[in-house]
Amino acid sequence: MNKGEPSISSRAWGIYQKAIRAEVEPEHKGEYLVINVETSEYEVGPDQIEVMKRAAAKYPAQALFAMRVGHLTMGKIGGEIRVVPTR
Repeated sequence: MNKGEPSISSRAWGIYQKAIRAEVEPEHKGEYLVINVETSEYEVGPDQIEVMKRAAAKYPAQALFAMRVGHLTMGKIGGEIRVVPTR
């Protein structure tokens, strides 16, 4: 990544909002999603480790971003999990 380019996380959130969110949130809310930020392809499922392993095997040496569908965070350490507001 060159100076001035968006970060992997900001690119991934943009891809999620524009191309993936409407497709996955109705059926997969709370599940785990890994986005290939270079191709916009993704893997989704209920098991975080399995989704990450599938994505790493399918997209080796490519920039990946993991998230939880419908949430701002992957999980929590104390506190509470905040849900992404619907618009």
